[in-house]
Amino acid sequence: MHVGQLLNVTQDALAHIIHSEAPALQIDKFICVKQGINYYLWCLVNFLLQIGRMKEIILFTVFFAFCESKAFCQKAQVATSFSLSGRITGVDAGIICLYYRDLKGSKIKDTVQITNGNFKFSGSINEPTSAAIAGEIGPLRLDNDNLVQIYLEPGDMHVILKKNKFKELKMTGSYTEKESQKLDSAKATLYTQYKELNQRLSKFQGEAGEHGNERLTRDSMTSIKEKVKNIDSSFMAENPKSYVTLDLLFDYFSSKEISFDSAKSIYSKLDTSITRSVAAKKIYAALNSRENNVKGKDAYEFIKDDIYDHTIRLSSFKNKNYVLLEFWASWCVPCFTVNPQIMDIYNRYGSKGLVIMGISMDNKATNWKAAINRYNGNKWLNFLDSNGPDADLHSKFNILALPELVLIDKNGKIIGHYLGLEKNSNLSDLNKTLEREFQK
Repeated sequence: MHVGQLLNVTQDALAHIIHSEAPALQIDKFICVKQGINYYLWCLVNFLLQIGRMKEIILFTVFFAFCESKAFCQKAQVATSFSLSGRITGVDAGIICLYYRDLKGSKIKDTVQITNGNFKFSGSINEPTSAAIAGEIGPLRLDNDNLVQIYLEPGDMHVILKKNKFKELKMTGSYTEKESQKLDSAKATLYTQYKELNQRLSKFQGEAGEHGNERLTRDSMTSIKEKVKNIDSSFMAENPKSYVTLDLLFDYFSSKEISFDSAKSIYSKLDTSITRSVAAKKIYAALNSRENNVKGKDAYEFIKDDIYDHTIRLSSFKNKNYVLLEFWASWCVPCFTVNPQIMDIYNRYGSKGLVIMGISMDNKATNWKAAINRYNGNKWLNFLDSNGPDADLHSKFNILALPELVLIDKNGKIIGHYLGLEKNSNLSDLNKTLEREFQK
């Protein structure tokens, strides 16, 4: 008899023994699963302990340990490699690129040659993964007719593409891609209507002032977005096992198009088969970050070395100063646009006890330092987010877009977040809050 079959038979027998001969023995199966303990072994050991059979405990423990190790090895051998073969009509030679994240989460750009219209990619992933295929023609943007987003899965897949019509692809071997295409089909008419309205709106914007037709167009576009959102919401509710649901949830939550409570509710209904995935863990981390960054919560305590290598602790300003964290980057054009408003805030409240900390998302210190000279002239504290033990502060403070500001009161508690993904591009709300706080 195969070890797996023997394990199943033994577990069935043990279940019968435990629930019939020892009905008083109550075991919490959920706790066993959560702690990674074999439920039946745990039950048997407890039962044998009650009747004093130590020899059987040792034998069954060894047996189950062997079986569990076999099961673990079998799980570890699950295929993580993928291959994506394809054919593109209208292109006989050239290159084609595949963008995705590998097993370690690293960004991969795989470039292969097209030979007689055929190509093939291969790599390693451990779960359905969002990816993009792009040809040589056009920019790396979603509106490029030679770029399309797909879902890769471990195993063999095949795709058929047309030059300048990548989004009309035909793909086999990826169930997640099939789900995604079905969802896109349900929204196709709405997307077409939205695109037409957007083109109409661009014509109105060339005219002076806003008139009735422009307002009606904007209202129609808003209505379409709500319909798309309703279709996506229904999909997420009906497909708790889908990796497409994970991506939809993350996109809607990170763009603040659904509330924290709604996102948390959707996450709680996800099937356990996908909650251990990389994508699900990313959502869980984002939910925790958002929950820890609402008004009244203690701000994350950090220690950073500033541009002059002075070690600064956030807590050193507690009971003395208000602190304004400004997340920005040298490559962020909106950051420079809003800079005069931040400079005005510094001039108004800096002498009254407001401490501003600029936290840059730059990877290169040279770019960071050069931008500071023309950005704020070192008038306030400046840090590089990627440096030091407290790197990745943008994740700790749930920063989803640049620029974004976080105001912290004298007690070290968060007062609010400003800009980021908000639609308004001014700091009127922040100015009102500062005026109110400094009048206390």
